[in-house]
Amino acid sequence: RAMRLREQGVGAESRVAVVGERAAETLVSLLAVMWAGGAYVPLDPAYPAERLRFVLEDAGVSLVVAAGAAARAARAAGHAVLDATSSDGDSVAAADAAPAPLDPRTLAYVIYTSGTTGRPKGIGVEHAALARYVAAVSATLALPEGATCAMVSTFAADLGNTMLFPALCGGGTLHLVPESCATDPRAWAEYAARHAIDALKIVPSHLRLLLDAERPERALPRARLVLGGEASDRALVDRVRALAPECRVFNHYGPTETTVGIVAGEMALDDAGPPPLGRPLAGVRLYVVDGHGRLAPEGAAGELYAGGGSVARGYVNRPALTAGRFVPDPFGGEPGARLYRTGDRVRWLADGRLEFLGRTDDQVKVAGNRVEPAEAAAVLAGHPSVAECRVIAAPHGEQVRLVAYVVPRGDEAAPAQLRAFLAERLPEPLVPSVFVHLARFPVTPNGKLDVAALPAADAPAGGGRAPATPLEARLARLWADVLGVETVGADDDFFLLGGNSFLAVRLMSRIHREFGSQLPLAALVGAGTVERIAALLDGGGAPAHEHLVPLAGGASGEAPLFCIHPGAGTVLCYNAMARHLGPSVPVFGVQALDFEVDRAALTSIPEMAARYVDEIRRLHPGPVRLAGWSFGGLVAFEMARQLHALGEAPEQLILFDTRLPITAPALARVDPVFHRLSMLFDPRLLVAADGTRTVERAEVDGLPVDAQLDLVSRRTGIARERLVPAQVPPDRLDRYVELRMARTRAILAYQWAPYDGPITLFRAGELDLDIPFPELRAAYRQAAATPDYGWGRLSSHPVEVVTVPGTHTGMFDEPHVGTLAHELERHLAAAPAST
Repeated sequence: RAMRLREQGVGAESRVAVVGERAAETLVSLLAVMWAGGAYVPLDPAYPAERLRFVLEDAGVSLVVAAGAAARAARAAGHAVLDATSSDGDSVAAADAAPAPLDPRTLAYVIYTSGTTGRPKGIGVEHAALARYVAAVSATLALPEGATCAMVSTFAADLGNTMLFPALCGGGTLHLVPESCATDPRAWAEYAARHAIDALKIVPSHLRLLLDAERPERALPRARLVLGGEASDRALVDRVRALAPECRVFNHYGPTETTVGIVAGEMALDDAGPPPLGRPLAGVRLYVVDGHGRLAPEGAAGELYAGGGSVARGYVNRPALTAGRFVPDPFGGEPGARLYRTGDRVRWLADGRLEFLGRTDDQVKVAGNRVEPAEAAAVLAGHPSVAECRVIAAPHGEQVRLVAYVVPRGDEAAPAQLRAFLAERLPEPLVPSVFVHLARFPVTPNGKLDVAALPAADAPAGGGRAPATPLEARLARLWADVLGVETVGADDDFFLLGGNSFLAVRLMSRIHREFGSQLPLAALVGAGTVERIAALLDGGGAPAHEHLVPLAGGASGEAPLFCIHPGAGTVLCYNAMARHLGPSVPVFGVQALDFEVDRAALTSIPEMAARYVDEIRRLHPGPVRLAGWSFGGLVAFEMARQLHALGEAPEQLILFDTRLPITAPALARVDPVFHRLSMLFDPRLLVAADGTRTVERAEVDGLPVDAQLDLVSRRTGIARERLVPAQVPPDRLDRYVELRMARTRAILAYQWAPYDGPITLFRAGELDLDIPFPELRAAYRQAAATPDYGWGRLSSHPVEVVTVPGTHTGMFDEPHVGTLAHELERHLAAAPAST
């Protein structure tokens, strides 16, 4: 076949499109292109015809190797076609069959990935980079001699290259598993067992599907499992180890622009929290770069830049994009060396491994496919019934899905029509699974799209029992406006309609403006329907037991869990966690009320604790469990001490990423003016990493908070809504600062004393060290170096530490909150039974 390609003029730098299924003849065609000296452009025959046409034109292919409909379409578009199913004729002499001599810098292949402009972009990879990768990954995986490897992904992406080339170059056997088998748990388990598969590279979400087999251990390889394409999680790794203890599990990471992968590592048995990516492969140079273009220290988050022989040539026909992502290397000292900006946020761990923290842009992985939601939006905007649209990635169970928000032009197009329109133009992973119609997009005060205010993808249209009173009718219209739905019934639950903490703030602010009544945010949890909120307004406001808010029901006889508010005073942060918990344990929030309903500021941790303990004992006598996040953890700690002194020690004391006992001495030395600002603004806007102030004291001293916001916004060019905490309305800034300063004074005045009881610390897996003051940064680094954040010195019992994914705040948000709730439920169930 290579000889036939040469006869067609294929040589160095020629680009040959290969359109084929996961089958032997497709692999033969790929290898033949390389043998002839050309570069292959792999395309999935399932791609829509429009996308196939675009890639064929954009890549500048000289020849198309295809069969069936793909071959007919290519011929119709004027391309020369070699039928992939035809016989290659007589054998050729050995001398004629020798591979074409190649410069290592010639192209080996061009692979297309999603692009933000609505056009996919082609990435050119050279032979030298591919050869380096194959040698490095083969050494890292140490595949058994003659290993039987399986490829369960499309040729159109480079995910499968981890098995493909090492198997062929190492004398192994490569199984090209057809999609019908690779996506059927029973069929795959039988296939893997029958053929004794030794090694497998697979996307975590794909593996979860295959582990649904009746005997899931048969779905796993015997020797090597390589996870890549999307983030892995500890639960999946632990399940694999339990099912196949002899199989070594590796994490593998790398963008297509860096030739398949640049980081790999075997997952250690004693690892806790999210699985690290691993260490750089041989010949790869990696740098974690902060927002100022400097190398980030160990433990600090930054963007990953990749260099060395693995860097691809660039983007086909996109010189500007290439120049923006493939940049000169300022760190290595090698003339002409380049780095690729991955757009991934990572940090170095103390043992030299990398940990993945997320993206710096909107790019996501959907079932292992690299997806730019903007590409789907650009194509959707071409539908005649779409006036405006936005496509976002949203968590959906253990996976991610695309959700399209559409403002129609004239008559609405049904979701099925929009989906069919996109399916004709985009690969399946780029087609949104949910379509939500809006009358208009929510916007921020400066007119930009308010992504946080978009209704949840699963939000029903509303419309339960019709409002029965004028008050209910007004509230229902208000809710519909805030939620972006047509109608809301009197008995529809706010959160089931798609409400979240951001929308709750907006709704309660509107209620305050329109009805003159201040209700706490948590009222939407305890009384989350129009009917119940109307009853509260009729009755004059807050419920009788003001501080306690029911978050989740539970079976009788179980000790309830009381979650203490963080510094802002509201308990809405615990709502998602409570909804993820099982039905066995009653969960209550303990709110402060001093911010939301203008009560006197609580300025003493012992006084707060005493007030909350009294209300809990009055309304819920008997055994209790206490928990608190951040500042709330300090109050929960003091409540536990007071209950212990009364002879009623809590069954459990749970602290959610609470670490201030170590940082209190540093807080006491911080300039109060700048400490005040750090509570309002993103710290990076005020103080550089070396501690240099970018806003002088004289500029802010004595200014109203609103003026301080304007000053920092003008100085930095950052919009105001990024500087203000989401739950703070603009007209409440001064009150918010006053109360946060009161909380700080409470921390500084608190006298730390031991607690004679067990403590469980849920520690965030990602420690954010981007803190404005050098003393605080040093203190937090000290806390990070101590697994229990220093609580061991205040407890007579060993502190149990549970690491969960996410940051200090992100652990309570999707997608991490589900893991947090699962771990919490497991620890609650392990506690001694109530007496």
